[in-house]
Amino acid sequence: MGEETVVEESLDEADWFFDERAPDDVSAVFAIHSPTGWRVDDATVPPPPRVPATVRHAVLVEGMWVLAGDGGLFAVSVPPLKVLPPDTDAQPVSWLPEPLVTEHVGLAVPRIPDAAQAAARGDASSKPWYEQSFGSGTCKRLSVSDIPQGLGNERARRFLIDVGLPAIEGFLHLRTRSPHDDGLRAVPWPPDAKVGISDSDGPFFDIGFWMRSRLLLDGSTGQVLRDTTGGPDTTLAGSSLAQFFTMVRLFDEHRKALYPSRADRQDWHGILREWCREIDPVALEGEVWQVVLGPYDFEDNTWDLVSPDGRFP
Repeated sequence: MGEETVVEESLDEADWFFDERAPDDVSAVFAIHSPTGWRVDDATVPPPPRVPATVRHAVLVEGMWVLAGDGGLFAVSVPPLKVLPPDTDAQPVSWLPEPLVTEHVGLAVPRIPDAAQAAARGDASSKPWYEQSFGSGTCKRLSVSDIPQGLGNERARRFLIDVGLPAIEGFLHLRTRSPHDDGLRAVPWPPDAKVGISDSDGPFFDIGFWMRSRLLLDGSTGQVLRDTTGGPDTTLAGSSLAQFFTMVRLFDEHRKALYPSRADRQDWHGILREWCREIDPVALEGEVWQVVLGPYDFEDNTWDLVSPDGRFP
């Protein structure tokens, strides 16, 4: 087996000998990362950038620090060296504002659940899926005779007859009412709206409120619109009743879910955003959905604290 070898200290923490590490015609400066910072072989050379403790060794060659540690080997370019006077302490480069390398992997967005895809299409079987989240009895269907004559969009008519307009409140700064009792009421586009409607003559039917504006169903296009009397000046809430309430339903499910960690919640927030972009890409371009599905978890109480126009400071 050979002679026994005694290692007096961890090889990982052993002294790094600098002699004969570089050819004579190459100028190299070596450094070791310790709990107190970088120890550089040449005191007149500024230390490498601040990095995690898992990066333990570095060598400066031709204006580039080559660093090594548990994660492997990488290099960082630095500005031209300024030789410091002997009595001056060299200061390390400040913390970098971004990671040194990009992510090697990204989160894959799973396929939209079949039930959500069917609901976004306006499938007549979607009523139980909505009520599973919104509550039993929240979707009350209208009969054909209950549909106003001015509501000519076939998709909107079928949604109201087959699924029913969900009556919901308590989240997303959204409140909708069921037209089952007093029917759909046509209203004019308000004269004090911040944004006018030039590409549709309506009629417009009042179905509730969303983000400090009245929520209206356009009888000719089937679009769900905000009248922009308050909050952001985005008019389009959803390209159809089915698309709008599918996104609301997915958001409701996400906000109620218990995730193992904050990171998991953030991952699923990103997934929800991608799902909604696939369901209704035009509506997702508007400021309202950008606020709801932006980088911060949307909470009604938090949104109440923003400026009066409904925008984050």
